[in-house]
Amino acid sequence: VQKDGVSMLKRFSLQFYRFYILKLQVMSNSGSPGRTVEETLRPISPKDELKEGTEKRTLLDQDLKTVPSEGAVMAPQCSTSTYNAKYTTEIHKIEIKNLPKVGFSALKKFIKKLCNFEPVKINYQLGRTFAFVTFRNDDLKEEAIEKLNGAEWKGRKLIVKVAKPAVDPMRKRKPQYDGEEGEPKRKSLQSHLSPEERVAEACTPLWCMPYKEQLELKQGIAHGAVRHITKAIKRDCKDLEWLKEALSVHKGLFCKLEELVASPVENGYRNKCEFTVGPSVDGYDKTVGFRVGSYKEGDLSVVPPQTCVHVPEEVKCVVKVVQEFIDTSPYSSFSPLDNSGNWRQVAIRFYTTGESMLIFQFHPQDLSTTDIAAEEERMKKFFTEGPGASLNVNSVYLQVEGRKLPGNQKSGRYALISGQERVHEVILGMKFRISKESFFQVNTKATEVMYKLIGDFCGENPNATLYDICCGTGSIGLCMAKHVQKVIGIEMVPQAVEDARINAEINGVQNVEFHSGKAEDVLPQLMINETAAQVIGIIDPPRGGLQTKVINAIRKCRSIQRLVYVACNAENEGAISNFVALCRPNTKHSPGLPFKPVKAIPVDLFPHTNHYELVVCFDRSL
Repeated sequence: VQKDGVSMLKRFSLQFYRFYILKLQVMSNSGSPGRTVEETLRPISPKDELKEGTEKRTLLDQDLKTVPSEGAVMAPQCSTSTYNAKYTTEIHKIEIKNLPKVGFSALKKFIKKLCNFEPVKINYQLGRTFAFVTFRNDDLKEEAIEKLNGAEWKGRKLIVKVAKPAVDPMRKRKPQYDGEEGEPKRKSLQSHLSPEERVAEACTPLWCMPYKEQLELKQGIAHGAVRHITKAIKRDCKDLEWLKEALSVHKGLFCKLEELVASPVENGYRNKCEFTVGPSVDGYDKTVGFRVGSYKEGDLSVVPPQTCVHVPEEVKCVVKVVQEFIDTSPYSSFSPLDNSGNWRQVAIRFYTTGESMLIFQFHPQDLSTTDIAAEEERMKKFFTEGPGASLNVNSVYLQVEGRKLPGNQKSGRYALISGQERVHEVILGMKFRISKESFFQVNTKATEVMYKLIGDFCGENPNATLYDICCGTGSIGLCMAKHVQKVIGIEMVPQAVEDARINAEINGVQNVEFHSGKAEDVLPQLMINETAAQVIGIIDPPRGGLQTKVINAIRKCRSIQRLVYVACNAENEGAISNFVALCRPNTKHSPGLPFKPVKAIPVDLFPHTNHYELVVCFDRSL
């Protein structure tokens, strides 16, 4: 309930805290509470509220900081917790004004080219004429100001000044008793929940909802996403005849939206889980589990995953043994508050083949190579001779990282502690090798369902060539190879291309070839010699979508008659801009023939969450 812009719940909370402080003062023996009852319990007006982006404190802050007279009873003080005295993501921040209309990548490249070093963080939205840029230290910040201020870019003279840093969220959350300013601790909205319920809410917000109702909810979410994409296409691509017809036939959507396809597995479906090592809700330093809050929220508590429905039981058993190993380590967990400690994360891969992989992430701090080697030896004994041997883990890695180099690069290395370098998974009868850094869909059974849908879109066509753009390790293309004459994969990561070629050898697939390079460079060259009667393209891009030049390269390839786009986040601006760019009529900035969406199918790869994959089929008439 809102009144004058202030929630009644917040009003009640503030009044309750005032009453609590007043009671403490009345209980004192001094008889001089410091403030009268009328002053303490005066009504709250909206003007008294803390407004975002200002330095103004609430009346509650003033009440908590009131110093009672001698002999008065003090409010119980929380034990102080170490916070990051230098909030490194904000204190070295500048603001750049009068920017031309450019993309995020162009801005990043411009800053790097002019300064000869990369920033830590860039806060910029497309279309705006200003951006906030953060650097690693004060010297780099000052150097950036000197080089960027007054520089001309695309006919505009840049204005650069020091930006005001945002308040450290941990300082916001925790009361300070060392004379520094800060807001009093406020309880989380989930403070009434048990730790087990909090971790379930954080990781699987739909865990209490029957799966049938989850599917209905996600169908609505997918419908809203497609409607949002439709509005973007209408706004950008005016007077499209096919769009007018589609809006009429499909009730305001740019194409037909099928029913959400359910996951064959509802619980324990994740084949990869990444666990944080950090303080528990009870304060124990080295708990292995999921974080229930964030630095921004001022809560870094970690809760074990034993009640998480999306984590397989086998992985939960592994976590218990990993916890035992971490408990016996002489090193503490890494703290993002002051960048101290060592153990950061544990990634566990567990596949339907029964093969598993452990990857420990360790910050070396100032440890010597001898100290790290000793810990590696202790880890090896634990998982080969000690309690961890019973897990029969196929691969155990220790990733030593953390020292950051200029240009925002990370130094680090992977050490194979025990076992084999890679593990394997099977999809639609095809065997794939998975290395320590490989991307692989987290729900194997649902991925098989999605690949079958992609195969239905492609159809049985022995005379067609299929281009798997952004192919990764080749899983989609290899699964489609038996339906077409030839598969050509394009991937810019050389290691992934090597894995794709080996995966083809493992499965005896010979009608495939994989090329390393940028799609916008490789695709046009390959199309020059393309003679197939039908060409099909498949795109499974990263979460942020594809760059415009990749979309333009696809549009210019007249041979591609059908395109299947797999969006892992259809509500992301990158994916939306990709859909719009594919449909836009031929212009100077969007050369080539446009595509027309004909069908969209959402697939649930992530039960108990709001996430899903959207598979969209595009056609075009030549």
